[in-house]
Amino acid sequence: MPAHATLFYVSAQIGADTRGILRQGGHPQCDAAFSNLKRTLEASGRAMGDIVKLTVTMVHGKCSLAEYRMSEGQFLASDALPVVSLVFVAALATPNILVQLDAVAAA
Repeated sequence: MPAHATLFYVSAQIGADTRGILRQGGHPQCDAAFSNLKRTLEASGRAMGDIVKLTVTMVHGKCSLAEYRMSEGQFLASDALPVVSLVFVAALATPNILVQLDAVAAA
């Protein structure tokens, strides 16, 4: 990351579609959360490749690491993964939210 990089913070990207409807299941929610993150970054002139830190919060027993990894492989380049922290929790803001992504991008 260049010394003069501008940081961009994205918080609480969840597994809802563009209408705000939560997808059902871990993998569909992971896909939707990544889609929302990508859309947010692109709206600010950034790309998924600009992510330097990703925090993934998942509901234990309802969203698995395997489900997350399938989505990660679709949205992030395997040769340039950001630093990723995975956190398993008992619940998120509402009972139906299974995953949340928070990211820091640098450009």
